[in-house]
Amino acid sequence: MIPALAAAVFSAASAGMNALTTARMGALAEKLGGARGAALLRYRAHGAAIRTRWLVCRVLGIGATAILAVRWVPLEGPKLTLAATLLALVLYGIPAEILRGIAERTAERSAPALLRLLRPIELLIAPLALPFYLLGRLTSGSIERPSQQEGVTETEVEIIVKEGEENGSLGHEQSEMIRNVLDFSDLMAADVMVPRTRVTTLPIDCPREEVLRIVGEKGHSRYPVGRDRVDNVDGLLHANDLIRFLSDN
Repeated sequence: MIPALAAAVFSAASAGMNALTTARMGALAEKLGGARGAALLRYRAHGAAIRTRWLVCRVLGIGATAILAVRWVPLEGPKLTLAATLLALVLYGIPAEILRGIAERTAERSAPALLRLLRPIELLIAPLALPFYLLGRLTSGSIERPSQQEGVTETEVEIIVKEGEENGSLGHEQSEMIRNVLDFSDLMAADVMVPRTRVTTLPIDCPREEVLRIVGEKGHSRYPVGRDRVDNVDGLLHANDLIRFLSDN
């Protein structure tokens, strides 16, 4: 049972790390600092080697469980082999799926902890895993893959902004500005444009009192200034500039 649980823990560690993108891992490492942050940076730099070691540990754990299961099953011949294999898969599969689900949901807490917890076993298994790691590098190097740049997802940005607000590194106005940028990406031009028939245009010879009245009634931030018709625009009147002019004069 112990080898199966050990293999399940390594499976959970892989799931937890896969739930973190490289960008999120770097941000989390900077936030945590210390030994936990260093563990995340080590995985980001040597992730392929660590994943290979974890895979070898899982295979060894499942294999040891199958060998022990042979002693527990009171059968002989092909039935014994089949029953021992099924028992090993059950003993590994059930806890592995449970732990994987937990690790994925709590990746930011569980991933750094598992990296540190499994480090001693990982180092012990490193010589055995080295040939498989080198074989993997040789195989992946012979296959052309399109270059991919991993970005930061919108959800990750929102998490980082929220954490920045909580720890004081981001002010409320800065956070709101970032959130507005994220919301803006979901807008279509039709959502923000003003129909031509609803545009408030100021005649170029409009008296100052009339300009103040229109600006006060409409409440827009800018007004086209033109001659004769809406399409003949000579410039824009910004409400901020009008207020500044009135305060200076």
